[in-house]
Amino acid sequence: MSALVSALSTCQQKLGTGYLSAFPSSFFDRFEAITPILAGLVDQYKLAGNTQALKMATWMGDYFYGRVRNVIKTYSVERHWQSLNEETGGMNDVLYQIYSITGDSKYLLLAHLFDKPCFLGVLAVQADDISGFHSNTHIPIVVGSQLRYEITGDPLHKEISMFFMDIVNASHSYATGGTSVNEFWQDPKRMATTLQTENEESCTTYNMLKVSRNLFRWTKEVSYADYYERALTNGVLGIQRGTEPGLMIYMLPLGKGVSKAVTYHGWGTPYDSFWCCYGTGIESFSKLGDSIYFQEDGESPALYVIQYISSSLDWKSTGHYLSATAYMWASTHNNTLKEKMSALVSALSTCQQKLGTGYLSAFPSSFFDRFEAITPILAGLVDQYKLAGNSQALKMATWMADYFYGRVRNVIKTYSVERHWQSLNEETGGMNDVLYQIYSITGDSKYLLLAHLFDKPCFLGVLAVQADDISGFHSNTHIPIVVGSQLRYEITGDPLHKEISMFFMDIVNASHSYATGGTSVNEFWQDPKRMATTLQTENEESCTTYNMLKVSRNLFRWTKEVSYADYYERALTNGVLGIQRGTEPGLMIYMLPLGKGVSKAVTYHGWGTPYDSFWCCYGTGIESFSKLGDSIYFQEDGESPALYVTQMTDELLTCTDTDYRLQAGPSQTNIILVQMSWSYNLAPPRCLFGT
Repeated sequence: MSALVSALSTCQQKLGTGYLSAFPSSFFDRFEAITPILAGLVDQYKLAGNTQALKMATWMGDYFYGRVRNVIKTYSVERHWQSLNEETGGMNDVLYQIYSITGDSKYLLLAHLFDKPCFLGVLAVQADDISGFHSNTHIPIVVGSQLRYEITGDPLHKEISMFFMDIVNASHSYATGGTSVNEFWQDPKRMATTLQTENEESCTTYNMLKVSRNLFRWTKEVSYADYYERALTNGVLGIQRGTEPGLMIYMLPLGKGVSKAVTYHGWGTPYDSFWCCYGTGIESFSKLGDSIYFQEDGESPALYVIQYISSSLDWKSTGHYLSATAYMWASTHNNTLKEKMSALVSALSTCQQKLGTGYLSAFPSSFFDRFEAITPILAGLVDQYKLAGNSQALKMATWMADYFYGRVRNVIKTYSVERHWQSLNEETGGMNDVLYQIYSITGDSKYLLLAHLFDKPCFLGVLAVQADDISGFHSNTHIPIVVGSQLRYEITGDPLHKEISMFFMDIVNASHSYATGGTSVNEFWQDPKRMATTLQTENEESCTTYNMLKVSRNLFRWTKEVSYADYYERALTNGVLGIQRGTEPGLMIYMLPLGKGVSKAVTYHGWGTPYDSFWCCYGTGIESFSKLGDSIYFQEDGESPALYVTQMTDELLTCTDTDYRLQAGPSQTNIILVQMSWSYNLAPPRCLFGT
């Protein structure tokens, strides 16, 4: 697909105007053929991170902005609207997408000009007067109108799409979910009189699925999910020839005794009949699973399952949510939060009990080594026990650990320990760390042994011999292994693992970190001390910052070295506080772009959305924001008890009865303000202390 984008770019460059189509530019208003190219380029950027595709799409957008402006200026806006009587393929929708990516208002204006007023106006006054309209000319306009609602918040466009869906579903659809006769809408509620060979054009189903999907996302009304399932089952799965996968039909005939083969178009062929419905058919089959699950956030988070088919859901952020709520409850003791997190633990326990083995994951047990998704759940359960006292969570965690002890032992016994270590080449999410925690709670030596088996030797060995040879390693696969190695030092006292983490921190801080404190490029470490050459959109994955904060926090606890506190503050300020969208709290980014002139919105992932882009970095981001205050104060006991203050913020420290030494006064307790490297020439900060 990258080669195709490059080939199209060559064509666009040769034309030199931004225009790109199979037609010459004198046919610039043949939008039915132009819009899929533009939309495809946007998808290549949004889903595959192809920045060349975005440049091409914006150049096309600029071209059409100029052409449409010239038509309106030379003639009238009505002359432009006349061109919308032909199929535009959802030009308004893709232009709204480009605006949402770039923030350039000219694309918003241009998108408005493709919101066909003579059609949307009919729907705005809630008149079922769509008979005689060409179906697939107008359904994509409603899809674009839906995105206009999401971008602008104008409730009229939500009402338009809801009314449109209601009349199509009630008065212009067959039992299959399809719509249109010979590509047009007929009189309402006369569907039985129209059954023939040329029913429900496949393109209309492709677009009606978008309309119903958006409406279900907004409302969670079962009628929209019901429509989606009917249309998908009949109008997508039913258009491909079973004996010859890849051959499609244009229409789905519904008349008595008719055949798919005996229609105006019949079955397509591999080379000679590549109609528009072939293109939408290919796209529909590429995203059959995009509407099985819907996630709802807010006060009552929920997971909606609208298609009952064999599938797996990677919902790894459930574990981070458990950890985040545990940390937040430990800080606030909020009863509502306690009820919600306890309910989630109970629901997960029900799942675990039904599986009956101790295994618990969004994946079936045949994927038992997908530790990146499993470890957060296990760690979240441990946090629920340690921070919130949930004994049910501990029982679940130990049952999970018992399961993995048996599975790993079986792998080693049947094959070899090397076979097990091969599984550690994927992200394990700190499995060694959480297993060391379970051992420290239970004292059961089998968890200690299992934790050792997740101390990846080919990585820790490099650090043990103090070689800066981490270039090419996937950053967030390996940072959690160091965190686990740190806990191994605390539990066993083995000084090698303290030295490993100190050396690791030194080389990351000195040779593989940006000024922000972040690390990684496209999720990997590059050559040391060449950071300036790597500045782009895909710098410092948020998950790496989440884990590097743990490494530096532990090192400061052990040593009280200011360099570790200094690193912590830089990474926290930039790599945690900087990943949430200020205008829309709760929306996160995956990467923190550092290249010249780049934007957080214009990256491979861009800003997340509340429902459709809940990546791993969302989970770690939620957890990071739940414990912003966990490293402001550090207490030291011993002969010279002290309180270290590492972040100069207005904070209230409440000392409990068990921490009476902190109330004893300067003669018995030292309060040490750790001065960061950037603050040497500044006045002393104001700190608040309470008892």
